[in-house]
Amino acid sequence: MSKAEEIINLHNHEETKVMNFRTLCQQVADLMYPSNNDITIIKSPGTDLYQDIRDPTALFALDKATAGYIANWIPKDRLFCGIRMLDRQVAETEKAKRWTALATQILHDEIFSSNYMQQLQQSVKSLLAFGPCCSFSEYSPILRSLNFKNWHISSYVFKENSRGVPDCVSIKFTKTARQACEEFKNPGEKVLDAANDLKTESKPFTFIHIVRPRIRRNRWLIDDLNKPYESLVVNVDEKIVVEESGFEEQPFTIARWEQSTDKFGRGRGMAMLTLTKVLQQLHKDLLEMGNRFNRFPMEVVRDNLENDEVDLSPDAKTYVTQTGSIVPIANGVTGNFPVTKDILIMYQDMIKNEGFYNAIFSQFMSMMGDRRNELELELRNQEGFDQLVSSVSNVESEFFTPQLTRCVLALLRNTRNGQYIIPPPPPELNGQAFGIEYMGKLAMAAKQYQARGFMQFSQFVLNFKDVYPNAVDEINMGRTIPDVALAMGMKVEHLNTPEEKEALMAQRAEQEQMAMQMAQMEAESKAYKNTQGAPEKGSPAEQMAQ
Repeated sequence: MSKAEEIINLHNHEETKVMNFRTLCQQVADLMYPSNNDITIIKSPGTDLYQDIRDPTALFALDKATAGYIANWIPKDRLFCGIRMLDRQVAETEKAKRWTALATQILHDEIFSSNYMQQLQQSVKSLLAFGPCCSFSEYSPILRSLNFKNWHISSYVFKENSRGVPDCVSIKFTKTARQACEEFKNPGEKVLDAANDLKTESKPFTFIHIVRPRIRRNRWLIDDLNKPYESLVVNVDEKIVVEESGFEEQPFTIARWEQSTDKFGRGRGMAMLTLTKVLQQLHKDLLEMGNRFNRFPMEVVRDNLENDEVDLSPDAKTYVTQTGSIVPIANGVTGNFPVTKDILIMYQDMIKNEGFYNAIFSQFMSMMGDRRNELELELRNQEGFDQLVSSVSNVESEFFTPQLTRCVLALLRNTRNGQYIIPPPPPELNGQAFGIEYMGKLAMAAKQYQARGFMQFSQFVLNFKDVYPNAVDEINMGRTIPDVALAMGMKVEHLNTPEEKEALMAQRAEQEQMAMQMAQMEAESKAYKNTQGAPEKGSPAEQMAQ
């Protein structure tokens, strides 16, 4: 079996295992994410994708949740992440601080000048709706910038390693003959033939792109065929490999909103699917009841009847031999409109606020009356964000951190105008690992647990300082206070830099030294003055003088 056939079989085998999950995703997409509802059913271009949605509550709630999540993860007034050295002693050095600050600023400039935000919106929406998402990241020499792409839920399959981390990703996609010839040097004879004819150059061809850990490689070589991750693109129709290369890191980032018994996880759309189906029926029932009030069903008297069926729909006519034959029509039964309406509103509220966290992301709008002071709003925000800590931490570790780490490494490796985009770190940082730290409101909500722990421990220390005075020495206040300040939402710009702190400490030490000198001079002056006067009558000094 050739390598191309092996990859095709692997992808097809994984697809058979994911069909039940994709069927479930199709149902979610039909009611909540219609623009992506070609998962198991192929829709023709121009099809009305919203025609089966009677109540759009879940659709709008998913949009609001996506916007709210991104807005609270990426703040408008400051950087949303920072690069830090993992070794604390190294991180405290002046060269490390300067390099990480510069690298952080360049990372943000490059991210926001690329298509990052557009693709992030699709990735987060997929996470919330379905559970998993798949995002590709690279530095494109052609675009001379970072490039991102979110892949459709129906296009990818993946395999996990022993730690549960997705490390093998396979993507199935189509390209026209013309596009394939532009991207691949040898796309296949059928593709080349089709591309050479204007009538067939738009004919679609199917390809599979797989990226997985390379089993055998020469670590002393740095060419593409010896990089840690193997990359292969296969022409499915002709069963040939059209491109073979490699990556230093896995370029595909697979993340799950919540972990589940299977590897795909589950999103909020999955959890709300049953409620959304019930809501569609409730909406239909409410409309029918309203129509019965305005266009009630009627009885029409007729002599000759042949098993005419009873019809209670609006404007319906049921033929009878005498009026009053159909009890619901005779009694004017049109349904309990108020109760059905209340149940409908209850389901809408559950889907919006419990399902998609809309109330958490719009606390000001959800507050009733005039009780809208800043303290209450802040407390409600914190209480709401606390509910998201688990999911936020999961997405941070599986999605943002691997993707942003790869971006930093790509910017360190690539050049623009003859210079590295992120300058190489100083020699003191060679071989040192770095991490990504987040500054958005959602990330701060998770960090506030650390801040609360510090406050509780500080109170504990104060209670025992009389018994054990050295307890205060257990806390390094110089490192703790800045961390707590950031966790509580302060901007890093509002904190003193190391230089400013040193200047303040030097100024304070100088003031203390001057105060000590003044106190000493005052004591010496008082002592001298006391020696110049006559001894007090009856004092030992007077007796000695005699």
